[in-house]
Amino acid sequence: MDYILNERPKAAAGYPYVFVRRQAPFKKLESMYAVCSSLFEQAEVKTENRESQGTHVCRHTLTHKLLLKKVPHQVITNTLGHVSKESDKPYLSMEEQMLRECPLSFIMIGQKYWEEGEQHG
Repeated sequence: MDYILNERPKAAAGYPYVFVRRQAPFKKLESMYAVCSSLFEQAEVKTENRESQGTHVCRHTLTHKLLLKKVPHQVITNTLGHVSKESDKPYLSMEEQMLRECPLSFIMIGQKYWEEGEQHG
């Protein structure tokens, strides 16, 4: 909101795009990576797992917060603008705490489930 009210160039008022270059010609921004990276650098934001500073960090953070609030998966899919739930996997797999809550038991490893000579199939 602050960008629209205070930072968006006044001369770009007739342009149909919300996010435009700061100087003429006021073309739409093709990528928010440079803007996002610059803001991260100014705010001295460092990510835990990698040096990524683009908009995907924001998407991962949003997904993380939605998961913590137990927002339904379909709402997360819609919020991210995905058509398929399969597209959410990279975002959802990063939820380490939730993964720790549902580990598989190792109790059955090494146990035999069939008799010698049995035919299956």
